[in-house]
Amino acid sequence: MSHLQARGYFADGIHGDMNQVQRDRVMAKFRKGTVEFLVATDVAARGIDVENVDAVFNYDVPQDEEYYVHRIGRTARAGKSGQAFTFVSGRDIYKIRDIQRYAKIEIKRKSSRRRKTWRPSRRHSS
Repeated sequence: MSHLQARGYFADGIHGDMNQVQRDRVMAKFRKGTVEFLVATDVAARGIDVENVDAVFNYDVPQDEEYYVHRIGRTARAGKSGQAFTFVSGRDIYKIRDIQRYAKIEIKRKSSRRRKTWRPSRRHSS
């Protein structure tokens, strides 16, 4: 979250160690739109009920298939569209397959191929 704020984004976060007053304060800012990005842990994310969420970014794959459904369920409510993105590496691909079976959905894979940076060669004259 601090990285987002350092880059000029209006971001805040909630986690399970916050008291209810702190959580309510952050959520009120998010609902009003004064916070653009909300960063939440698994525990805190389960209690979020906000309309008009355009996207959910999963930094990691949830251990439990039901958690995934709760996380992405913040988007596309009441017939609206939304997207969910999950960063997957290594053996986490097996968890994604389990989630697909559990939720009876297809999760489309997008490659994160790194592009090579072209650098012009330098010629030195002697």
